[in-house]
Amino acid sequence: MKKKVYLVQPSYRKMDRSVVKGSSMIINCTLNVPMLLPTIPDDWEIDICLESFNPIDFSNDASVVFLSTTSSDMVHAYHIAEKFKKQNKKIFFGGHSDSLSVEVMKRICDGIYFGNPDKNLMKTMLNDALNDNIKQEYHCGINIDFPFDYSVFKGQKIDHLIVVSGVGCVYNCDYCQHTVQYNKIHKQRKIDCVIADLKSIKEFAPVAAFRDSNFYNESNYVHQLCNRIIREKLNMKWGAQCPIGIGKEPQLLKKMYRAGCRMLFIGYESLNQENLKSVRKPNRVDKYKEYTKNIQDAGIYVVGYFFFGFDYDTKDSFTEVYEFVRDTKLSLPIINIYTPVPGTRLYSRLVKEKRVKLPTAQHFVESDPIYSIPCSRCHFEPLNATKRELEDGFLELYQKFTTPREILSRSKGANLQESLLLLKMNLNLRFERRKIEKAQKMRELVC
Repeated sequence: MKKKVYLVQPSYRKMDRSVVKGSSMIINCTLNVPMLLPTIPDDWEIDICLESFNPIDFSNDASVVFLSTTSSDMVHAYHIAEKFKKQNKKIFFGGHSDSLSVEVMKRICDGIYFGNPDKNLMKTMLNDALNDNIKQEYHCGINIDFPFDYSVFKGQKIDHLIVVSGVGCVYNCDYCQHTVQYNKIHKQRKIDCVIADLKSIKEFAPVAAFRDSNFYNESNYVHQLCNRIIREKLNMKWGAQCPIGIGKEPQLLKKMYRAGCRMLFIGYESLNQENLKSVRKPNRVDKYKEYTKNIQDAGIYVVGYFFFGFDYDTKDSFTEVYEFVRDTKLSLPIINIYTPVPGTRLYSRLVKEKRVKLPTAQHFVESDPIYSIPCSRCHFEPLNATKRELEDGFLELYQKFTTPREILSRSKGANLQESLLLLKMNLNLRFERRKIEKAQKMRELVC
């Protein structure tokens, strides 16, 4: 058996089944390849494929293939694995570990790995492949204290790259897969490693996006990281995903701005406190406007995430979110109908209440559906609105958010460069709306 490994990062498909290409999907992909590359033993040959830039070589002579995927299209990764199995390759899958993805991928892959393998664990996995003794599961833990290898992006035209300062989340929300994966455990990387990654990213892209599920897990850590970025004079722009609670720290926000932060992605989730309480989200709705203003006053743009379909939502919830986005002058609203994620507590509750109607893993494999991003379909029975009211209200809100007037009002930045970035992001929202409308028309024709 040849000691050669093929690291493959699949892209995902649009609603028309075409594969997404180019840097537009970098923010959506995992860091699987840059994280795995430094762990491969020196006596193994390595080939790499980022499908967003290059086609996958199914005739590659590697004996072992590592695959990961985003939740957007795990079935695409499944079909890739099928093709490699026909070539008698040994296949490991990791990088996305909700229970449905694992149930689907274990049907075709030799081994599933959870977490982040270090050099010793990688050596074990590859030796098991050599000895034809691959275990069904490998639980690797959290091993992230080493610089990742961003050289895989050399020569590509990329406007931003993702970086990680930590994994896991201090919150314990019922709807979130990270709660299941990490159980409130979080780990911050050594700051030296983050700085090394930012320096590497600067060689290939002008902007970094922190992919942490919660960049604000530890306030002191964020202070230290920003101090180091300022001291190192990295002079690069970046954004991150945070809970709204970061808005209670104006001084930290100012420091983040000096360190290069220009955008925060905030999970408001709902404007109804009872909704948040029901899913154990520790947000305070009465602080939303105050904290949002604090972030904006620091010079940082705010992108807001909102879910619809929680138990206390009604058809009026859409109007409330529309008015909130306008009143707070959010730079971009990202809205979705909640899709229950198998393995989460909320999914289990909905199953127990006989309210959820998601396909089984077998159905995913046989009918080849793909996740719809944004999620415009309701896959469960809501309590205070009908499924049709949720789907119609969602589309109507999307249409209101994407009129030329609304887009232009949200695209006013501090300078031309930032204004163009905001305009690009908001125009993409309009593009997504058109996809939703087209998909809805197709469904109506079928029905």
